Amino acid sequence: MIARHFHKGSLLVAALLLFTLLLTLGLGLMSAQSARMRAARAQALSIQARALALAGFEDVRTKLGKDILFPQVSQTQEFFSYSEDVYDIDGNYIGNYVVQIDMRWESITRDTTVNPDPSDPTFESTVYEPQSIYPITCVGKLADARVGEIMAERVIYFELDVKNWNIIRMEDRGSL
Repeated sequence: MIARHFHKGSLLVAALLLFTLLLTLGLGLMSAQSARMRAARAQALSIQARALALAGFEDVRTKLGKDILFPQVSQTQEFFSYSEDVYDIDGNYIGNYVVQIDMRWESITRDTTVNPDPSDPTFESTVYEPQSIYPITCVGKLADARVGEIMAERVIYFELDVKNWNIIRMEDRGSL
């Protein structure tokens, strides 16, 4: 009779050890899943911040293409920067982008050309044509509107040939 109670007790201890082992494995899997979910969320936020930085580049490229005097800076100014807030279609704040143009490489040629009108060959016009490569840094910042803190930031660097409108180099400098 004593051996039978001993045998029942050992089965109870073995069941408790098995339960503890399975519980530990389950908690380990759940914590690994939690870390993967945080990493996936961080990647999604980083992609949204990258989209904001690319929106900043498209904005500056459009401004450079439309206005030959943009950016209008003083002779001693080496950098030109601006930022714009971005809202979704419902008017909710998403974040902003910051654009910085390095003006140290700027060069402009003065071209005095004859008017192409053959009836007036003496009329000359002066054209100022940019001959520059602009190093442009665009920073996209994704923010939480409720708290006001930055959730993700992405920096993308471009070198834009303004004469031919070619992107010479694009460098994604990562995110926070």
